[in-house]
Amino acid sequence: MPSFVVDPILCTIPGIDAEPSEVARWLAALQEWLVALEGSPFAWRHFLRCTGALVEVGRFPSFDSLRAAVRRAGVDINVGVLLQRLTRFFQDEARDLQAITATNCAVVAEVAPAIAPRELLTRNLPEVREPLRDGLLCLACDKAAGEDFAREARVVTAPFAGGAKAVSVAGTVELVDPESMSARLSSRALRESFPFLFNPGDLSAFNREAVLAGGEGAFCALITSIALATFPDSRPIASSLGSQLWQSLEKSRILEDAFSTGKLLRICSALLADRVEELNVDRRPKRDTDSPSSGQQTRSSDKAKAWRLTITKKGAAFRLHYWYIPARGEEQPEQIELANILQEADPVFIPER
Repeated sequence: MPSFVVDPILCTIPGIDAEPSEVARWLAALQEWLVALEGSPFAWRHFLRCTGALVEVGRFPSFDSLRAAVRRAGVDINVGVLLQRLTRFFQDEARDLQAITATNCAVVAEVAPAIAPRELLTRNLPEVREPLRDGLLCLACDKAAGEDFAREARVVTAPFAGGAKAVSVAGTVELVDPESMSARLSSRALRESFPFLFNPGDLSAFNREAVLAGGEGAFCALITSIALATFPDSRPIASSLGSQLWQSLEKSRILEDAFSTGKLLRICSALLADRVEELNVDRRPKRDTDSPSSGQQTRSSDKAKAWRLTITKKGAAFRLHYWYIPARGEEQPEQIELANILQEADPVFIPER
């Protein structure tokens, strides 16, 4: 499953000598990425030590500096909302890359690991370069050791003048903490690369790929892993697929639309984490009849309740139906059974199994 690491250049407020047009581009990119990562079903990380370095030198955005930047750029942006999104991601210790890498730190025989393109380091502030290099080295060691997050990691950043498409990290590993990582590295000669991602619009392609690659048998594992990555403080409940769920995915053609597929994954993961109320999905009971006074449809075999919610409002306007199965003692914990996907114009029907 793809994962993403954000270059600190994206949260470094431009200097006082920056042109208004440069500030406007930075603000637009920052806002687009923050919105995209909050709606993404995949794991996102940042370099917390880099954020700390930016705070120390006064280049991590504050309310006053963001407001001044908005005025310089002459753009209409809600500074308060932007700052909330900024701090919610870049100052979240749980999202720190080195909080989840198996490699705590590594030392190479050379003066420093070779990072290419060098511009990835040099266009960042001097105070940021060392922790950025250290984080990339740990990520590269993890990839060499086959760690899941690192294996599919991409670096989110701004485009390079030379057109580079990936960052490479190379060096001769001399020491690594923990020591057990040494045995997991196939060679002391480390050389790993990570593709760049420059445009938030390119994210949608990953959603559909993840679902199609795993197929029906891996769908529940996929949404559970997304729930754990998106809501790290949650304990996702068990899930299962009804007999018509996968057939309805194909029949509704939702998988042909990358945006809708991404929303489906995000909503399903929020359901498992009991965080769906945070999303604008209009969850409502599926009733026995069309009458608003009708009772909620309940499955007699296990007292499961039928629910309906909105995936997308425009176009095909997809709807998700599912059963919430309450716990019955310690032997049977609560569970979500995903029933089917329908378009808004379809007759509303939720299969019993």
